[in-house]
Amino acid sequence: MNAFSFSSSALNPDAYRRSLQRAYVTQIGNKITPPKENEQGQGFPGFPQGRGPQAPPPNTGEIKNMLRGELRDLDKELASASDKAGDRETRLHLEGVRAQIKEILEPKQ
Repeated sequence: MNAFSFSSSALNPDAYRRSLQRAYVTQIGNKITPPKENEQGQGFPGFPQGRGPQAPPPNTGEIKNMLRGELRDLDKELASASDKAGDRETRLHLEGVRAQIKEILEPKQ
């Protein structure tokens, strides 16, 4: 079972599952648009967080495209699940996650 499974028992996620779902989307957002270096912590110039030289990340363009596709698919699932949500709290949570996804896919300049 994943964080966003929409079986009949998962249509009303508890606070812990909702938090997990928001954190999951946040992590994907950070991979698509990494936080600025000054938001990650201080390190020596040219050495992020004092860990020494870093190898270039593997094909980040391809990874970002796949993550964007995952978010688009998840957004469709959330739209469908929102109609079946058992209560107002769940519906508002799903709308909030969809807004978070939209902000990641269409960032304000």
